[in-house]
Amino acid sequence: MFNHEMRETGCSSTSLFCCSDAFRLHGLYVESLCEGIRATLSPYRAALARLEREVLEGGGGGVTSSSSSSSTSSSQLTSIQHALAPYHPVLLAINSLVKQVSVATDPTGLLV
Repeated sequence: MFNHEMRETGCSSTSLFCCSDAFRLHGLYVESLCEGIRATLSPYRAALARLEREVLEGGGGGVTSSSSSSSTSSSQLTSIQHALAPYHPVLLAINSLVKQVSVATDPTGLLV
């Protein structure tokens, strides 16, 4: 459903902010904001992809297997949390920025 809606509107997953129904914004400033968000999230996306590869390959982010499945899962989760912790402040700031932009729009989709 979600991907179908994105195809209908011509949106890509990297431009979701600009294309979502809640953010029907247009203009050079908004385009620049979206590009800045994409660039800022690039290292985060790369870290997620690396972690996903490690987990799928059985590496679990450098976690060695143990006799207990629960212990291994807990160690993997801790390792993932540790790897993504540096991005938490950035994600919070982007979330706040997106909320501010969405509040600062009128019904026509123009920034006020």
